[in-house]
Amino acid sequence: MGLGRKSFIQSRLTLTGRFCAPANLGDIMDYSANLALFLQDQTGSIFGNWQGRLLAKEQRALFGRFLGKGLLYIDGKEEVIEHHVKTCFGLDSERTALLLWRDL
Repeated sequence: MGLGRKSFIQSRLTLTGRFCAPANLGDIMDYSANLALFLQDQTGSIFGNWQGRLLAKEQRALFGRFLGKGLLYIDGKEEVIEHHVKTCFGLDSERTALLLWRDL
């Protein structure tokens, strides 16, 4: 199901026409569609949950902005993206962003 070591951008280039390229940053449906298709590829369902790290260019291609180098949680059922970073020498994490897909 997952892409393994292959990055999201590399898979996007090989699956031509599968992911939408947004015309401008205000085009919400393209980012929502990208997130749904990303979850479909990674988890097998558009309502799945995924957590992991993405490069800056992968984040911009997927949802139009760079949140940071931390851990991303993408929840398809609630349509939410969360960004967490490690604090306290890696013993704790702090949520730095909570975005709804419709607000992208």
